[in-house]
Amino acid sequence: MGRVHHGPELPGLSKRKSGGRNLEYYAMDTYKPSPKATISYGMRVTWNTNVTSPHALFSRMAGSFLDASHATNQPLNEVVLGNVHNLFAATPLFVYQPRASLAYQIRPHIVVHTGSASSTTSSLRKSPTAA
Repeated sequence: MGRVHHGPELPGLSKRKSGGRNLEYYAMDTYKPSPKATISYGMRVTWNTNVTSPHALFSRMAGSFLDASHATNQPLNEVVLGNVHNLFAATPLFVYQPRASLAYQIRPHIVVHTGSASSTTSSLRKSPTAA
């Protein structure tokens, strides 16, 4: 369980929810069904906040950078939103990331490990065009 600090505070910015910082929690447990097999599972939960500017000091892409046309003759105000209050267009309040792994001892000094973790950060890639 820990608190993440994201650098110095900037003038003209206000913070919502947990002081403009993220809180991350992790719980894990292990089960040993046999002397040679171990199953581990856990859950990581992140509580996100979105830094805001009451003076609209932020600017960001109007959509995804990867989906932008990148045409050199396109006006910047069509792809960049100015005078934005929120640092991020969309920030999920909670992100859940389950994890599981299995270890099996084949011989005294040989152990096979496998595991999987789920991450939902790809949902932040697409951002709405509204400011």
